[in-house]
Amino acid sequence: MLLHIEHCAACRDEWERTTGIWSLLSAIPEEEPNVAAMQRRFDETLAAFVAMPERESQAPGPRNPRSWLSWRPAYATAAMVFLMVMMFAGAALMLHFDRTRLAAAQEELRNAREMLALALMQQSAASERIRGVSEATRLNDPPSPVVAVLVDALLSDPNVNVRLACLRALGQFHERPAIRAGVSEALLREQSPLVATALISFVVDSGDLTAIETLRRLSQDPMRDSGVRDKATEGLQQLLRKGQL
Repeated sequence: MLLHIEHCAACRDEWERTTGIWSLLSAIPEEEPNVAAMQRRFDETLAAFVAMPERESQAPGPRNPRSWLSWRPAYATAAMVFLMVMMFAGAALMLHFDRTRLAAAQEELRNAREMLALALMQQSAASERIRGVSEATRLNDPPSPVVAVLVDALLSDPNVNVRLACLRALGQFHERPAIRAGVSEALLREQSPLVATALISFVVDSGDLTAIETLRRLSQDPMRDSGVRDKATEGLQQLLRKGQL
């Protein structure tokens, strides 16, 4: 399906419109029930029905013997209580059904975004791969396959802008061991001074003490750019100070 969308402009437009609609739906806030107000109205109605037989017994004039409310007040009250309980339970059930349906729609939207992100990351055009990274950042808690694709692109994508975009996306989840390991490996591989400097800032800002040895090796590598070595030395000192706290 994704290959078809890639080569069919009409289907691609329809796909983008559909994902846009799902994005709007996901932005609709969930309506929280006012449980206190519902309980208060229930109590008020119940109290009114319980007091009804007493008011009728105190009212002047002959009582209607055909009125079952006049000679069976307990049954009438029980029936009304039952009806109110059923109405209350029905409202709660409908609310639960709406929440379940909304949760299912949100899960479907999440799955669509994951598929779109993975598909775009495989495209030949760097601009499309950056779009895939952007879709991945919209996932609150990306699954392992998405994270693995981002780390792989950080390590091996030929485009500097794509690698930088992946690094920014991974920054939201820097505490994951797989991401920290991938960034440390990228530090040793990266030849671009721009990306290498960004990687050093990443490990320092995240407080990743496991990267201390990597920064030490980088700061002593004569084949590296002097600016990168200086940045690595500075970052190493910062992490060593954090480790002593």
